[in-house]
Amino acid sequence: MSQFNPIHSFSTTVSSSGTAVELNPQPYDNTHTVLIFNPSANNVFLRYQTNTAAINVGNGAQIPATSSLQLVLGPKSTRPSAGAETLRVDASSGSTVINVTYINGTSS
Repeated sequence: MSQFNPIHSFSTTVSSSGTAVELNPQPYDNTHTVLIFNPSANNVFLRYQTNTAAINVGNGAQIPATSSLQLVLGPKSTRPSAGAETLRVDASSGSTVINVTYINGTSS
């Protein structure tokens, strides 16, 4: 898949609670919206950060069990600096699968 597809979907797994997982791939330059669906019975947490430190309700956005979150990113120039913080997820229990969809525009 590439940034030129209007929709890019993938799944990622949090293997161990308390260890944030970097979304791979990261949102593209032309991604304007990220949809995250949590089909599990666990809570999922999301934030931009530079490491694998735990993400929880105190420092990130919570996505309750069987819920979703829509994150509007805006233009690339308003996001955290490239190479510094990346979009990461964590969960309240290990082996949690998260479904991610990027909605991409025609330009960055």
